[in-house]
Amino acid sequence: MIFNEDIEAALAAACGELEMTRQEAIRLIIREWLEQYRFLPGHDLQAPVRTALAEPREE
Repeated sequence: MIFNEDIEAALAAACGELEMTRQEAIRLIIREWLEQYRFLPGHDLQAPVRTALAEPREE
């Protein structure tokens, strides 16, 4: 998927800052938007979460 130049530049900057691939960043942005607008249930802050940034820790 190709976006307008301003979005591509912002996405590239976010990828560099977050040390994510373009695909991971797009997936994260869409997931967070869907959770924010209640299209997906939000995650429980106490539950371990698998994301592109971190694997859940064993306790």
